[in-house]
Amino acid sequence: MSRIIGRVVLGVSGSPENLHALRHAVELARHYDATLIAVNAQPLRGRRRGPGLSRRGRRRGGSGAVWQQAAALVVRGAFDDALGGLPPDVECVLLAAPGDPGPALVAVAGRANDVLVLGSARARRRRRTRVGRGDVAAYCLARGACSVLTVPPPPLAAVVRARARV
Repeated sequence: MSRIIGRVVLGVSGSPENLHALRHAVELARHYDATLIAVNAQPLRGRRRGPGLSRRGRRRGGSGAVWQQAAALVVRGAFDDALGGLPPDVECVLLAAPGDPGPALVAVAGRANDVLVLGSARARRRRRTRVGRGDVAAYCLARGACSVLTVPPPPLAAVVRARARV
């Protein structure tokens, strides 16, 4: 039997906009009885090196495990901040993916019946953003093999940002 939505993949950063997207992703997974995959993707440090790799590409001791623990803390903290913990009625998979967030999320959400949920930084953009210039949502929309849902920030986020600038 084919499902309409097999998995809900969520990019987790812990930002206020992302916490709003996390709530939407949990509700979507709950409604369609889908698995929620929460992914924390961190950019690589340096062009060709990943966490735990030396300049020659050899494994350095322990830093990969430290990076994975830090990513797990970000994901757990986001669930704690948004919902008070992991939802008991939704199957959740917490994943740490090394690499740039756009390519990492597109790689995880590679099935046709996946839905990739992302929080957008601003409700409306004044100018078009070029793909590949750091905008994860634009990258995923252009290159994703699945449906991509961008969740706008909550209405009060604009008020908080405006007051923070003053």
